[in-house]
Amino acid sequence: MKMERKDDLKEQDSLLFEVDSVMDEELADYIKGFNIDVPSINKFSKKLEDITNEHAKNFRKRVKSAPTSFRQAKATKMENGFWMIRYGKRSVKISAAHFEKMNCMYELNTNKKSKSNEFINALFGCILRYETFQGGGFQAAVHGEVFDVLLKYFGTDFECFASPFNARYPSYCSAFPDTDHVFGGKSDFFHFKPLEGSFEANPPFVPPLVESMAFHINGLLAASEDKEKGLMFVVIIQNFGEKARCLEGLRESCYLTSKLELTQKDHGFCEGKQQIRPTRFRISSSDTIVFFLQTAPAKTRWPVTEKSLEDLKSAFASKQREEMKEKDVFSKRKTKSAETEKNAKRKK
Repeated sequence: MKMERKDDLKEQDSLLFEVDSVMDEELADYIKGFNIDVPSINKFSKKLEDITNEHAKNFRKRVKSAPTSFRQAKATKMENGFWMIRYGKRSVKISAAHFEKMNCMYELNTNKKSKSNEFINALFGCILRYETFQGGGFQAAVHGEVFDVLLKYFGTDFECFASPFNARYPSYCSAFPDTDHVFGGKSDFFHFKPLEGSFEANPPFVPPLVESMAFHINGLLAASEDKEKGLMFVVIIQNFGEKARCLEGLRESCYLTSKLELTQKDHGFCEGKQQIRPTRFRISSSDTIVFFLQTAPAKTRWPVTEKSLEDLKSAFASKQREEMKEKDVFSKRKTKSAETEKNAKRKK
């Protein structure tokens, strides 16, 4: 699989600030709930767009005019297993494990020196972007064991919705390629147009986005089918219910070959904000459905068997309790060690 990063970034050069329309269907429907007429909604949308674009221009001017010394973020390793990265008065944090992961991804995608000033700046910008746009929550990711099963049976080695923090593979589709491309992020999924291959899609559980994703996937599968190519998508999504409109494009797709339903208590995910939390795993907050959509050649190449579904279901089992037990044992050992050391000092 090959993608042209420069073209993808050029298309989305204004992804952070400047937009053609900031009023999506969900927001428009929300505003209509307050009995506001459509012309007023459109007027509000245009005003918000103008304000956003004006702020973007002012921001770029400030960045260009700032002294070079003011444009360097500083990283400090803390005693609690985290790194603190500060730029001016603003600071962000990241776990030591994720700091090293991001550094490796940066080296891999830029061929630049590890832990350089450029890396620290890029890392600060990336962390701040996700904190700004996603607030208190990030999209959860599947366990490593799930990826292993998908790779074993279906050759799946690319994520359609990921961030540098939870990405499994060196390349993936990202919502913010302008900050994420140095960490392996390519275009966002809706600019991604593969003709063949096997891909995992675990999108944010937002109905309008899920509906758009299903439309895009079916279009890609149709184009691939016309060229007799093998294209497959494994879609992992919250079960919104039998009547959910956003799932119609998946349930009723002519490319749907199989599905796996998981009850809420029987599976789990990795924390969406694992890079700043002390724990990695959590139990799922809802039921989940895994859809398998394939062209005819893909169905032949990667058949969905009972064995593959059984292994996938086992791989989805929650790891939260196991992790908490390990942390509890570690905490007790640490406390016991501290007490032993304290007693030894007293004897001296």
